[in-house]
Amino acid sequence: MNLTNKLQKVIERIHEAKTIAIFAHTNYDHDCLGSMYALGHFLKRLNKQVEMFVDGELSEIDARFYDKSLLSTTPKEYDLLISVDCADANRLGKYAAYFKDHSNTVRLDHHKGINYDTAFELTYGSYSSCCEVIMEFIEIMGKKVMAAEANYLYSGLISDTNNFTNSNVTSQTFKNAVKLIESGADNAEVAEQTTRTISYGAKMAECKMFERTQIFDKDVCISYLSLRDFKNAGISLNEFPGYASKLLEIDPINIACLIKQKSANVFCVSLRAKIGHDVRKIAEKIGGGGHPQAAGAMIEGNEKTIVEKIAQLIKENR
Repeated sequence: MNLTNKLQKVIERIHEAKTIAIFAHTNYDHDCLGSMYALGHFLKRLNKQVEMFVDGELSEIDARFYDKSLLSTTPKEYDLLISVDCADANRLGKYAAYFKDHSNTVRLDHHKGINYDTAFELTYGSYSSCCEVIMEFIEIMGKKVMAAEANYLYSGLISDTNNFTNSNVTSQTFKNAVKLIESGADNAEVAEQTTRTISYGAKMAECKMFERTQIFDKDVCISYLSLRDFKNAGISLNEFPGYASKLLEIDPINIACLIKQKSANVFCVSLRAKIGHDVRKIAEKIGGGGHPQAAGAMIEGNEKTIVEKIAQLIKENR
């Protein structure tokens, strides 16, 4: 089925649905939140009854930008379920089983997907962020992106491109950014609230991350943060989202990995790489996915064994 036909199928499902639930991935980032909030705002304009879900409490800083009163916690019966920016259905966290068991599901994304046995998938692999997919979808539906939606979408675009510095940035990325600013996105305000502000506790955790950094093969660094580290810093896992890229700033590091403890034996693995190196295939080896320069996965074990496993996988698959 070509992209045009897939688009039409998704549009039909949305038109037919009266109640819709949207899901973002656990260990959230601005691309999944921006996509979900913008899509939710848009669908309400179509007179749909919409509820939104993410497995994880919004941090105090993120809640200033994303109104957490708009989030729901207990799913009900819906005509349609939509996941955004989630390559692996299992990354929906506590909502994964509910999503996979539903008979009418859609995945909107810019990643290749796994573990979506029944979902109807609409992906744009050439886009640098899922927010750009949502922007185009709104336009294809024959509507203009409103200012509130533009701000949400812009947050994901600048976050997933690391403020236009990642290798996934193309001329189309800049064109989409211009579109969003013309639609009312406030560049300075969105950047200030989403990518340029962190809490004191998060800065403390960042120091611990650098303190724990281990170097392998001269250009690979791996670090980890435990539940105790987050507790000592007075922050949640979600207040420390994209800091694997900070490790990549160390010279001469080409591949960086940050392992964050989510629960007793479950860890979030964030992988980042410089141009010419591919961490997606490493993430795929442990059931994850992403992009060549930015990928991730969930893995079980303990800090020591996971660090050793990731180091070995990088050595074997780089």
